[in-house]
Amino acid sequence: MKKLSFYLLIFVLLVTSVSALRISGDKVKFNIPFEPNYTLSKTFTVTNNDGYISSYDIFPIYMGGADLREYFTVEPNKFEGVGSGDSREFKVTLNLPEKIDYPGITETWVKVKTSKVNSVGISAVPALAIRYIFFILYPFKYLEWGFSAPNLNVDEESSFRITMNNLGEPVINSAKANIEIIDMRTNNSVTTLKTSTTYNIQSKETPEIKATFSSVGLKPGQYKAIATFSWDENISTEEKFFRIGQMDVVMHNFTRLFEVDSINRMFINVSSGWNNKIKHLDAKILIYDLETNQELTSFKALSSSLDPWENKKLEAYFDTKGLEKKEYKAVIEFKFDGLIKKVEGIIRIDENINAEIVDEIPGKFNLNFSEVLTTMNLMIFLLVVFLLINVYLLVTYVIKKEKKIDPEVIIRVKKLQEKYNDLYIKDLMIKRGWDEPTIDKILRKARK
Repeated sequence: MKKLSFYLLIFVLLVTSVSALRISGDKVKFNIPFEPNYTLSKTFTVTNNDGYISSYDIFPIYMGGADLREYFTVEPNKFEGVGSGDSREFKVTLNLPEKIDYPGITETWVKVKTSKVNSVGISAVPALAIRYIFFILYPFKYLEWGFSAPNLNVDEESSFRITMNNLGEPVINSAKANIEIIDMRTNNSVTTLKTSTTYNIQSKETPEIKATFSSVGLKPGQYKAIATFSWDENISTEEKFFRIGQMDVVMHNFTRLFEVDSINRMFINVSSGWNNKIKHLDAKILIYDLETNQELTSFKALSSSLDPWENKKLEAYFDTKGLEKKEYKAVIEFKFDGLIKKVEGIIRIDENINAEIVDEIPGKFNLNFSEVLTTMNLMIFLLVVFLLINVYLLVTYVIKKEKKIDPEVIIRVKKLQEKYNDLYIKDLMIKRGWDEPTIDKILRKARK
């Protein structure tokens, strides 16, 4: 807590470096399809949020494609001595030529940069920019296309989509696609889809064609879609992988070696085979004697959930006290969204093995009452505790600030007094939430 006031003062004096400069206008990003002799004039406002007097330079910079800086005019292109909180207006005028021999994407920024900063301690040199993004059509036929093949579940339908963008000046007469579906387990073709045909695609037009795909009768697993896209005299192909899912939790591995007479951390590696979220996943581990098949003990993993196709490690704690050094049968029982799945495996309890040991079972109350204290409830509880601790620290800091001024504050104010008068410093600290009696006290101590 002793250094808290120092860090808060640094925050007060320097936090504006993060947002020390602001540009406002109708918008600050322009997407402009090229047109001969195109003109655009916009007025913007630059605001000094630095807390100090600052100066600004405003100029176009080249970002890629054709260099269009010569077609920008900034008036005025410099501001001197802008006070804290003050704003200035400037105008950016764009006058494009008759022709630009550089088809494709071109980008130019108009940058506002701090040229002079009167600050104390660590400081940044703030800069912001207005973006101008131009697209210049190709003089010949030029069509870009993309292909999407979304995941789906068994017995569902989905749409495979072909998106197009005519980036050339000529009209594209027609476009269509065939999509072949390959089962990756057998590498066999299971079906071929045909999209509709689109005609007379104009310059800058972005049509979409699609084909409906049904997973009825197909097994869950990974598939590949190969799209053969035809437009006018051109043919090209693109591949996408997708999955057909079913409601399932797949166990890949789990911890199998445990230290005798100890509390062992256990991990269970699982993944979802479902294209939707599995909201509630519980795992119970039952330990059996291999010879008698008698259940000896059981324990639970922490409750969890699984996003579509997610891989995750479930965590559990196995207390081996009272169990002999030998092999056992472990049955892991998964419960998820109304389904139950059991997986068996052999584990071994021994000594001096590579096992992760803990002194006690974390969140033991959680394990006994997992239906009540879910992972989400635990997170909410921890968040409330975190907030209460911060409220306590803040109240304690305010009380201490009223009773005693941290020497680090005095040192920082002394540095400010080397460049600014007390009235300016006082005004700055009032704006940052300091009360006047405390400020006067700090200023007197700093002058000694």
